[in-house]
Amino acid sequence: MAIKLKLAFQSPLLRLALKAAIFGLLLALAVAGDYRLTPVLIFAAVSMAMFFRPLFQTASFLWSFFVFLPATLIFMWRLPGVYFWIGLILCSLLFYILLGIKSLTLVNREQAQLFFVFGTLLLVFLPFFSGNFNEWLYLKIFAIFVASGFLLKTILNKNAVAWMMGFFTAQASLAIALLPLGFIQATTMLLAVIFIAQEVFKKQSQGILNRQAIISAVILLAIVVLIVFSASRWTF
Repeated sequence: MAIKLKLAFQSPLLRLALKAAIFGLLLALAVAGDYRLTPVLIFAAVSMAMFFRPLFQTASFLWSFFVFLPATLIFMWRLPGVYFWIGLILCSLLFYILLGIKSLTLVNREQAQLFFVFGTLLLVFLPFFSGNFNEWLYLKIFAIFVASGFLLKTILNKNAVAWMMGFFTAQASLAIALLPLGFIQATTMLLAVIFIAQEVFKKQSQGILNRQAIISAVILLAIVVLIVFSASRWTF
């Protein structure tokens, strides 16, 4: 039995799953501990140890990790208790994907990276829309700008474009926050807007942006807006 367990844990995917489970457990303990300093520091220290070992490709994903780590704590803090397990599973899954991309373990790394970026953006956006709009507004807008810039840089591969998208994201978050939407609908709409915008930027940088692509993007955005507004309770 011991030999079988040893052989099983030689699987890279299983090792990643174990690290993700440890991450989720420590995050749950930090939440259960009411975000006291000791459980939060243990969570952060162990998470960093698992991320930095091995050091392979650490520099490439360093800023993504430093956006993701505090975002998980803020996300879980602002998340309604009824969604606790969903939030915990999502955060653990994103950590699993991040480690898998970093270690080149995952096969479809481009799709996995896209999922990680927009999953982490969800962690950033949802607390913004669920909290008091005017409380620490400028700090929150700046945080969205920085987080979006660092995350989108990993999929756009151009610093200038990524930071332009970060600025656009910050402005879009302000505009959407003024709409009579619930926090889930507002988060969904912002994610859709940013996803469509980055796809347009990608095609433009590849020289394949044409009228059909622009019309398709506009139609998709219109569909998302209609769905979000129809699902909203129109809370003012």
